[in-house]
Amino acid sequence: MRIMNLQDKYPYDATILGLNGIFSTVGENSFLINSPCIVAEEQIITRGQNYILCGTPDGNDIEFNEIKLLDVYYYDNAINLIVQDLLSGIKYTVTQCLECDEVPCHWMLVDISYLLKQVKGSGNDSR
Repeated sequence: MRIMNLQDKYPYDATILGLNGIFSTVGENSFLINSPCIVAEEQIITRGQNYILCGTPDGNDIEFNEIKLLDVYYYDNAINLIVQDLLSGIKYTVTQCLECDEVPCHWMLVDISYLLKQVKGSGNDSR
């Protein structure tokens, strides 16, 4: 049985976005999102996985929240991530325009295991 997700409510041209490498589904629960806001292996994120959401909601201080990715959908040139804060349990949406030239990332979704792998791989072992 296929699980209903929010993308079903927001139709988009999957062929064009996929061919342009902007956004595409990978299997049933993962998504390739070509954005500097996504720090993950091959920029693929998966529903149900935990990530760190780094952001500057007020434009000043950076906040780090451990979240669970609940759903992802593309609508009107933007990616929308439905997340749940693991500490507070609050669910909310973060949005980023993918096809806008000059819109900076106000948040980053970080896969910690991927980040640690990158840090270990770039280290210089001088033993």
